[in-house]
Amino acid sequence: MQSYEPINPRIRYWILGFLVPFKGINQLDTLTDSDHLLDSILPCKQEAHIGRGRPRLNTAELREQLQRAWTAVSQTQGGKVPQRLQSNVRKISAIAGFSEAESRVLEFVICLHGYPEMRLASETLDEINNKTLIQLLASLLGLSLEAVRQSLRCNSKLQRSGLIEARGLHYLGGSPAPMTVKLELPSNNVAEALINGQGSPEELLYDTVKIAPLPTLKLSDYGDIKEYLAVAISYLKAVIEDRSHGVNILLHGSPGTGKTQLAGLLAAATRCKMYEVLAEDSAGDQIQPGGRLSAYRSAQYFFSSKNVMLLFDEVEEVLPKPGAALGLRNITKSWMNQMLEDNSIPAVWISNSVDCMDPAMIRRFDIVIELNEPNTAQRLKLLKKYAPSGLDKQLLQRLAHQEHLTPAVIARAAKVVGKASKNTEEMSNAMEMLLHSTLRAQGHKLAGAHRGSDNKAGKASFDPYLLQADVNLKDMVPMLKEIPEARICLYGPPGTGKTAYGYWLAHKLGKELLLRRASDILGAYVGQSEENIANAFKEATENSAILMIDEVDSFLSDRRGASRSWEVSIVNEMLTQMENFDGTFISTTNRMNDLDQAVLRRFDLKAKFDFLGEQQVYRAFSASARRLGLKMKPALKRELAAMKWLTPGDFSVVERRARFRPLIDAKALLHALMHEMSFKEQAQQRRIGF
Repeated sequence: MQSYEPINPRIRYWILGFLVPFKGINQLDTLTDSDHLLDSILPCKQEAHIGRGRPRLNTAELREQLQRAWTAVSQTQGGKVPQRLQSNVRKISAIAGFSEAESRVLEFVICLHGYPEMRLASETLDEINNKTLIQLLASLLGLSLEAVRQSLRCNSKLQRSGLIEARGLHYLGGSPAPMTVKLELPSNNVAEALINGQGSPEELLYDTVKIAPLPTLKLSDYGDIKEYLAVAISYLKAVIEDRSHGVNILLHGSPGTGKTQLAGLLAAATRCKMYEVLAEDSAGDQIQPGGRLSAYRSAQYFFSSKNVMLLFDEVEEVLPKPGAALGLRNITKSWMNQMLEDNSIPAVWISNSVDCMDPAMIRRFDIVIELNEPNTAQRLKLLKKYAPSGLDKQLLQRLAHQEHLTPAVIARAAKVVGKASKNTEEMSNAMEMLLHSTLRAQGHKLAGAHRGSDNKAGKASFDPYLLQADVNLKDMVPMLKEIPEARICLYGPPGTGKTAYGYWLAHKLGKELLLRRASDILGAYVGQSEENIANAFKEATENSAILMIDEVDSFLSDRRGASRSWEVSIVNEMLTQMENFDGTFISTTNRMNDLDQAVLRRFDLKAKFDFLGEQQVYRAFSASARRLGLKMKPALKRELAAMKWLTPGDFSVVERRARFRPLIDAKALLHALMHEMSFKEQAQQRRIGF
């Protein structure tokens, strides 16, 4: 017969308690390993088993043996739990201030999950209700019923420590469930640390709380929020010195804007060690929201005597949503409020968005800081600071115009390039490749992909003399330098230079152009378009940028023809934002007649862009021929004069096509432009007699 190591007397006492006074013996024959269980608790190695492969004794004989064993140990309650476990629980209880009853309950739950025999024996009780379980704990732990209930209340020190998860055991109702479900541990590591380890807080929280990585950014990289940071750092220094409770800071903003890095910098500025509540364990498995909150509560208890700050990322996953109860068992909004008010360690909470958070919860935070994506100047500063030295300045300028380039993306790409590339050319190519691939994977449009030609035109090849407008737009530069508040509508056929003019104007004014197209504004859900409009104006305000929205006719159609309420609300939101914006706003449209009348009245200037005039066509043709290396022929001037519907955009299209199908001479350039012009609505109407 196989021999087994003797089980601890206290654990043996609890197992016998399950089987005898609480009738677990009635379910003993349902266990798959009853042999092992009986061998561990019966004093003799005799054939007194009912498991498979052994002679079955009658129930009365087995009951008699178990009853004798129970009677023998019940006088002393079996003694004490294993020495190391007892010592570790005593140490933790002293740190957390547990009562004697709470310490006993903790020992019991640790053994329940940490010793297979006790866990197996608990299965004989099947699913038990709360009343029976509380009676069992009181009886086997030598406590009163009230002491057990007090230990398992939501606000007890044991429960708030996060070391156990007791599911509603402080009241007598509740659905029956296995004991191991009603008395849970946040992770298996807790039992391992207390049974076999030293019982230190770091061991208990090994898989759920870790020291946060040191930040690689600097406080100077957050120049746009330096006033907020000055207040936050001064406040944190004061509350850490005073050991104040209920200190919470919320950092929110788009992914990659440096929120986690900033949390580490706040800890460093206050000379605190930063611990992070993990979202995944060491095996890479996701930690459920309840487990993360338990780890947070435990860290609050066990690190309270140290200069420590806690970091909790992805807070939106665990905090209550607006108008909804918290989706975690046994946790309510009031419980969360109390957690934010009573924490003994300053906590930094991070969220990608506060839109899904209850406003009542947000006001519980002492300081709320939003981190926006950096503007062009800030991106250029970050690139110069973190990119490997020697990179081409034009490359850095080009990369700085990638709108969604964030500090985290820049820092990671710079780290890879610095280790993987050997020379300047390799580093430049690798840097651009890595940044572009990351932005594409995130679903962002690249500046070079959808507006690079506009940007180039704005700073290099754009010729303001090719604007065929009904007002002198060059005169706008000195006017806007003096009074930047303006609302301008540029309308006319596609390709006439409306967007290019916006870039040129921004360049002349020394400002960034924030371009938004209709596809950037229109959202898939009700209210999303209005939010995108508000965010565009907000971003332009924060960056002192010129805001240009292309193709506004896509969402600012006349409300008199609207058939859906959201069509009206989008126009209303645009009107509100235009009224409140004190910068330069430019809209472009190819369909002026479709715009809402109230929107049209809001524009200070409506400028019509038209097809090039005769002299402008000749000027544009000569410049295009030079760029393509073609010799200009004066004889073509008469044919050019007959081309009435050309735009600067047509020349750009033909020049791009010439990269793949080179033009042999200026005559070929003329024919290419005539072909392009033939697709114009005006040319087609003329062919059919209009």
